[in-house]
Amino acid sequence: TTTTTTTTTTTTTTTSNTTTGCTTCIQASVCGDGVLQIPCSTKDIYATGNDTLKTCAPGEFAMTDIIHDSSNNVDVYKRCVDRAECELKWITESADQDYCKHYGVVKPNQAFSCHFCCVVSKCNQGSMVPLKSTFYT
Repeated sequence: TTTTTTTTTTTTTTTSNTTTGCTTCIQASVCGDGVLQIPCSTKDIYATGNDTLKTCAPGEFAMTDIIHDSSNNVDVYKRCVDRAECELKWITESADQDYCKHYGVVKPNQAFSCHFCCVVSKCNQGSMVPLKSTFYT
């Protein structure tokens, strides 16, 4: 007589960032350096791969800064920001401006900037302006 025993093992995996261990952190496209005034390259602005992705710190959001000078040159920076920076740059300085709400359609005849803060992983990836449905509110 032969007896066979079968053991079944169930494994549950939780995905988290290996650096921070954060399960609620979002990923954002990050490029350029606003402090050194080195903007994102066109390739990085529209990148859809993982080249520019960074996991933001807990409680941070994705920000895209679009800066137009008086000669209509455009510099773009993408980064992670905390809630205070998101509320200041997006809610206070940009969200109610027609040229930001309708970016690319309404163009002022002067230097201006728009700062778009979004809250979903990869929301600032692959385009200049994130989808409105992903904006911080």
